[in-house]
Amino acid sequence: MLSGAQPSRPVRSPRQDVSIAQAGRDGGLQKIPLVTAKVMKRTQQQTRSILSPALGLLLLAINLPASATDWIYTVRPGDNIWNLTEEYLTHIGYWRRLQQLNNVQHPKRIPPGTKLRMPVAWLKVQPAPVAVLEVQGEAFSLGEGDVQPRPLSVGMELQAGSRVTTGSEGTVILRFGDGSKIQLKAESRLELDRVSAYGKTGMVDSRMRLQHGRMEMDANTRKGPATRYEITTPSAVSAVRGTRFRVSAEAKDAVSRTEVLQGGVAVSGAGVSRRVPENYGTVVRGGSPPIPPRKLLPPPDLQPLTEVFDRVPVGLQWTALKGAQAYRVQISADPGFETPLFDRTTPRHHIQGPDLDDGDYHVRVRAIDDLGLEGRDAEKRILVDARPEPPVLVEPEIGSTVRDQVPTFHWSRPEDAASFHLQVAMDSSFTPILLDQPAIDGSRFTPQQLQPGSYYWRLATRNRSGELGPYSDPQVFTLRPTPESPEMEQSEIAADDLIFRWRKGLPGQSYVFQFADDADFADILVSQAVAEPTVSVARPQAGTYYLRIATVDVDGFQGPFGTPQRLDVPLEDYVTPILVTILLALIVIL
Repeated sequence: MLSGAQPSRPVRSPRQDVSIAQAGRDGGLQKIPLVTAKVMKRTQQQTRSILSPALGLLLLAINLPASATDWIYTVRPGDNIWNLTEEYLTHIGYWRRLQQLNNVQHPKRIPPGTKLRMPVAWLKVQPAPVAVLEVQGEAFSLGEGDVQPRPLSVGMELQAGSRVTTGSEGTVILRFGDGSKIQLKAESRLELDRVSAYGKTGMVDSRMRLQHGRMEMDANTRKGPATRYEITTPSAVSAVRGTRFRVSAEAKDAVSRTEVLQGGVAVSGAGVSRRVPENYGTVVRGGSPPIPPRKLLPPPDLQPLTEVFDRVPVGLQWTALKGAQAYRVQISADPGFETPLFDRTTPRHHIQGPDLDDGDYHVRVRAIDDLGLEGRDAEKRILVDARPEPPVLVEPEIGSTVRDQVPTFHWSRPEDAASFHLQVAMDSSFTPILLDQPAIDGSRFTPQQLQPGSYYWRLATRNRSGELGPYSDPQVFTLRPTPESPEMEQSEIAADDLIFRWRKGLPGQSYVFQFADDADFADILVSQAVAEPTVSVARPQAGTYYLRIATVDVDGFQGPFGTPQRLDVPLEDYVTPILVTILLALIVIL
């Protein structure tokens, strides 16, 4: 059997010239002096003819299926046993054991596609810096030997021992050696205890501590026997391989939560370990074991959420979900939510979002149960098209009554405004449009005529590029001209009173009548509100008097008084009645 033949020797490194390392399966190496090695070589050559058949049987016997601690490598063109040993294993002396373990008959010419087993204990282990992939808001790193925290920036590499902190609006995405990603949320602190890789195998060993805050991990699904991620919080340890999950830690109350979105996570606390499957979560409180996994709440229904927004800030709403105590709402410009622009919780099923720029966005909403476990995500794409922004409508004010023949419209002027488009209608749907002015340069406009009634008005801004933005929210107003003063028709001076009448106004209108003895109405003798166009007052002494009338509209608005009118009250005729009485008395006497 060729597996027992002595292969051609590779070019020795300086280390091989001093000693030869003999490898064991457990990864231990024993350096053998060169002279001793030569003696062993002669002894092996003398006994090779005897042991060849037995050795072949032995190599066949150990060529068993790969164990859980073996890494499997697929041979590529140009590979041989020595360059593979040098590239992946801790010492060149492992080449013979690698040949024997895999029953390689031609170490110089290994057929491409051959699967080689490499025990994890033989693999090289080296530091694997963590790359900063995205940074938003305030985020800092304090590494070993650093005196002051350093602001994080994209492209930085973090070594073991680094501490990463985020501010109230900070978010950081870290990428590990195997491509796995961690998104550290706002107000969090993560300490990297160990970040190493097994040579070029793609397997990593990463251990970290989430002291407080929240993080979400998307672990690489490529599995290897040595790949390991371990996240420790003040109250629990989560160990994962190839999964998506979220972890949060509350340092004050020593509470941690784990929510598994894909795969499975082993969560340990107080000496008890529980496997949390996909779509389940668990809670660990300090000094207690993890609670039995609880199913996560399903995604909320986002059907009520508007898809196109022409107003900012955006208002978001969704259908209330049974069992939800609160909701987490996130907005991002990228579908992976790697750099969220908005991340808030609310106890209600609606929230006011931020003032977003025009463009496409993604909204994510998840429900939170009574244990604080966050459920599955619901996502929806929205479009913000709110620029150029409409002006602020100044007057007529909403719900006001304009007391004039025609209104004057007045509005603010945004910085980029070139002109404005004004529309007036009698209903909020603007069908039909009664007044349409598409190109008003200024910020005021008075129409030539408009009949009394209730109206809605709105405006849109056209910028210097010619783009017309969305219309403002319509405002309603009522046009009701100032009621005119009524015209006096006739006056009657009787013996005991004065009676005045004037022309009747519009239905529902009433009147205010004033009577004074001076033209300035400084000394008003009578001021009376009446519903009908007539009034009666006691006849005053003879003299000159003045009267005036104002109309009161149906909404209580009093118009101006008309021009005061003069009235002369003559002396009463007392002589004639006395003479008549005396004459009658004489007739009786005679």
